[in-house]
Amino acid sequence: MTSPALPITTRNAAVRRPVPPPPVDGPAHSPRPGSPPAALTPELPPATLAARQCYLRHTTPVPNSRSGFRQLGPVRMLVCFWQDRMSLLQIHSDARRAGHGSQAVALLVAIAERHGLHIVANALPLAHGNGCLDQRTLTAWYLGFGFETIPGSTMNAIIYSPASGRSGNTAGN
Repeated sequence: MTSPALPITTRNAAVRRPVPPPPVDGPAHSPRPGSPPAALTPELPPATLAARQCYLRHTTPVPNSRSGFRQLGPVRMLVCFWQDRMSLLQIHSDARRAGHGSQAVALLVAIAERHGLHIVANALPLAHGNGCLDQRTLTAWYLGFGFETIPGSTMNAIIYSPASGRSGNTAGN
């Protein structure tokens, strides 16, 4: 004998999420669920939008991640796009010291160069030991890609500035 099913309203209520309705009339690209309405989000310049699209084409969403992490091979990263810059908020590789993190940063640098954007980050290790880079080695690693330290930063802030004035160059996406 089977027991009657619980009403949908009480079963797994804590993990159910509302499904947004499909867009009716509007742009072909709608914001993802939970993002602020378009009126509250500042419009990005064309070069920044093109850089974001390039980043999205070369990376894939991290499965089951709700925070915006994307991956390139075994590397997970969280990048935000602002008016004239990308903010690298976090980068982590599951295969440490195998060159995958270098490939991911090289991709970000290539996107920054192509579209004339700066990259800002904090060179702070997220973990310690077991193959992780220490503070000095991590900073040197970023400097090897052309990043520079920001003097006086208490969070070990670094910045990558694109060579010459290529701002707005979106050819060859």
